[in-house]
Amino acid sequence: MGRLKDKVTLMVLPDQGSGLQKIQVPRWVVKFWRAILIALGIALIVETAGIGFLTYRLFRLHGVKADNEYLLAENAQISRIASEFNQLLQLNYQIRRSLGANIGLEQVDSMATDSSRLKLLETPVLTGTAIHTASLNRENITKLPAWLSQGFTSRDVPTFLPVEGFVTQDFFWMENLPLGSHPGVDIAATEGTPILAAADGMVIFSEWTYRYGNLIILWHRSGYFTLYGHAQLRTCEVRDWVRQGESIGLLGNSGVSSAPHLHFEIWRGAEPVNPIDFIWGLAANR
Repeated sequence: MGRLKDKVTLMVLPDQGSGLQKIQVPRWVVKFWRAILIALGIALIVETAGIGFLTYRLFRLHGVKADNEYLLAENAQISRIASEFNQLLQLNYQIRRSLGANIGLEQVDSMATDSSRLKLLETPVLTGTAIHTASLNRENITKLPAWLSQGFTSRDVPTFLPVEGFVTQDFFWMENLPLGSHPGVDIAATEGTPILAAADGMVIFSEWTYRYGNLIILWHRSGYFTLYGHAQLRTCEVRDWVRQGESIGLLGNSGVSSAPHLHFEIWRGAEPVNPIDFIWGLAANR
């Protein structure tokens, strides 16, 4: 009886139906194959789970890669904006330093007929793509030209072509994206060509900047500001009074520039305006 317990009887029924056959197999053989089948089942389950996990990881890796590319692009955008912001801070500092701690520009009454009517007021000072304010005390203005004490005329409006050449880049301005805009026009011409004042005005900035190289900014009694960038040479100083058509510098390729040209802007208060709307010669040379 003990030997029978060590064996397992298998009943086999042939297809021809010749009779039932009995096969006795040792019990350890049955246990061995059962263990193998269980192991194969567990291996199959583990393999399926592993393939599923690897598929999930590959999917996540693809998503992480896409997120990483997006973050790199965002980081590059932030770095560019930070760089331009630092340039604006530099330009603002240079303007304030050149004007003095308490010196700026005052709003001249368009109906003024006597320089004694000049008052201390808050007035916008242009910094390229940002506007800051400073004040100009009456005592800070000395030896005003005779023409300044008169009511402003058409010569105080920037309508004079600052340089003969061809417009290579038009005005483009988006108020909600000023750093991505182009608040002026680029005029290509021969290096060394004289840059002329677009209107009568006072030089409020004449220094080097990173972006515009040799930069000149004029204030005009009509309330406009004009900006002249990338000059080869500046021939005017801060507080100089210049007349419309007078040379204030030489056209060049200074600052961030790929070829000799003049970057020219017109501002009215805190908003840039299209120079082509003011100067007929620009429209003709597009």
